[in-house]
Amino acid sequence: MIEPRLVRAVYNKEFRDSLRSSTFLVIVILPVVLALLFTFLLGGPAASSSHIAVFAEGETAFIGMLDEAGNLEVEKATSWEDAKARVKDGDVSAALRIPAGFDSTVELGTTVELDVVYDEARSRQTNLAVATIEALLEDFAGRSPVAVIKARPIRKFKAGQLMLPVWITFAVALIGITLMATNVAEEKENGTMSAMLVTPVSRTEVMLAKALFGTVLVLVSVLLMTVLSGVIGSHLILLLMLALLGGFGMVSLGLLIGALSRDQRQASTLSTVIYLPIILPVFVMGLNPVVDAIAHVLPTYYLWHGANLLLFSDNISGVWIDFVVLFGFAVALLGVAAIALRRR
Repeated sequence: MIEPRLVRAVYNKEFRDSLRSSTFLVIVILPVVLALLFTFLLGGPAASSSHIAVFAEGETAFIGMLDEAGNLEVEKATSWEDAKARVKDGDVSAALRIPAGFDSTVELGTTVELDVVYDEARSRQTNLAVATIEALLEDFAGRSPVAVIKARPIRKFKAGQLMLPVWITFAVALIGITLMATNVAEEKENGTMSAMLVTPVSRTEVMLAKALFGTVLVLVSVLLMTVLSGVIGSHLILLLMLALLGGFGMVSLGLLIGALSRDQRQASTLSTVIYLPIILPVFVMGLNPVVDAIAHVLPTYYLWHGANLLLFSDNISGVWIDFVVLFGFAVALLGVAAIALRRR
């Protein structure tokens, strides 16, 4: 039976040790610093496809050209308000309004104004959509310029703020996998783990205390990044709950790596080998279908996706799938880590 008093004692030891460790401080602070730095950066790799909503105020052959574009998925909206709502809910990356009499106006050689509303959180897909629309307009009219595209964001966020879900995922994985793996390996190597286990504290209680401590570090890091970036929103509690589940899973993975490693060097190598493949696909989401397919089988995708919904979308109904996946990942990894440490 787990003794809360013993778990608390190990937790307090972890806290004291972290204050004396420069490695702990660097790993916890680094994601916060990087998130603040990238608040001022723009850009990113191009997307391979984009999902848009189109509302035409009259009949137009241009919608047919949009449908045939290989890199656009087109939804026909019933009204301009409906199209904008789909962008705001995260269903599409952009919405296009085609005015009445568009075809005849183009035939007369008159420049047309087209309204585009886009989701700032999906800048890669938006850039692709606008570039594709501009190219199709030239093909449609056989001349340039055909139209003036008036694009505006559906919300008002700074470019760096839109990277926050990525940096949250980065911080959770870095702290959970790298920090906790080296922590366990270090204590095994210097004998601290053996010393604790000759006391009434069991291996399960040690693992639970370490998992709780690592998760607290994750929550502090995520909270700092969210507050300092200025993107708090109305779903902060849900965001912290999501980070809690994601953090618990990543910490459990880190503990498993530490339990299986002979020393700190091996733990560092294993954590790096596992950390990079589990985090990189999230950074390059939208590059191509293969990358997206790989990302969808990783727990980091569901952490990123849930954070993105909770921070930037009004429709958060899909976030419960992210919660379920992260919960299952956390429970499974903690159990495996406890068994691995017990056998060691």
